Amino acid sequence: DFVSPVGPSSYIGGFGAHPGDIDDLDQTARVDSSIKYTSANYAGFTFGALYGFGGQPGSMKQRNTWSVGAAYAAGPLRIGVGYERSDNSKTGATDPTAGKWQSTDDGLFNSSINEGYASAQSQQIIATGATYDFGLAVVGVNYSNVQYRAGDQSLFSGHATFNIAGVYTRWNVQPNTQLFAGYSYTRGSDVDGIDNRAQYHNVTLGAVYDLSKRTSVYLLGAYQHASGTTL
Repeated sequence: DFVSPVGPSSYIGGFGAHPGDIDDLDQTARVDSSIKYTSANYAGFTFGALYGFGGQPGSMKQRNTWSVGAAYAAGPLRIGVGYERSDNSKTGATDPTAGKWQSTDDGLFNSSINEGYASAQSQQIIATGATYDFGLAVVGVNYSNVQYRAGDQSLFSGHATFNIAGVYTRWNVQPNTQLFAGYSYTRGSDVDGIDNRAQYHNVTLGAVYDLSKRTSVYLLGAYQHASGTTL
C-alpha cells in the first residue's frame, strides 16, 4: 500500500519486478483473519498497520503476520517505506503442517531464488522507495532487505538475507509516446556453507505508443544475469 506505488512495477511494468518478487513489490498476498488500519492524509503524510492472527488455535503469535508502513507526497516527490514480518512457528515435529506456510503465504516461495527457504520459521521484509517527477520524466530508486530465519523444524540453519537495490525511469518523449528503463541488483548472503553468493542483475527496457485514448501498443524487453548459488 505504501511502497509498491513508488516501486519499479508501477512505472516500468511487471518485467521490472525483482527476482522472484521476493520483496512483494509487484504482487500482493492475502492475509486471512486480519485487521487493518490506514490513516487519513495529514499534509501529504499517511501511515497504516496490519495484523493477521494466523489461525493457530490457542496462540496469538504462531503463524501471525504484521506490517507497518508510511508514505509521504509533496509536489513532485513521493516516498514510501514498509516493514512486514510473517511467522511460521509450529507446535512441534509432529505437527502435520510442519514445513509448510499457510495457504496465503505459499505464493511467496514459488521461485528458485527462495524456494529453498520455504521451511523458514519467519520471513521479514523491509522496503523503501522514492520517486521524483521532473515533468517530462520520473526517476525512482528503491531498496529492499529480505530475511528468512530458520527454526527447529527448518531444513536450513541460521538466516538468509537478500539485499536488493534498483533505479528506474519513465520518460514522456511525446504526449503519446513513453520510454522507460530500469536496473536492479540482488545479492544473497552466505548460508548453510554456501559461500558463492547468489547475484542477479536485471535490466528492463520498453516503449508505449498511444494510438488513441483507449488503444496503445507497447514493446517490452527484459534481461537477467544470474550467478552464484542458493538453496
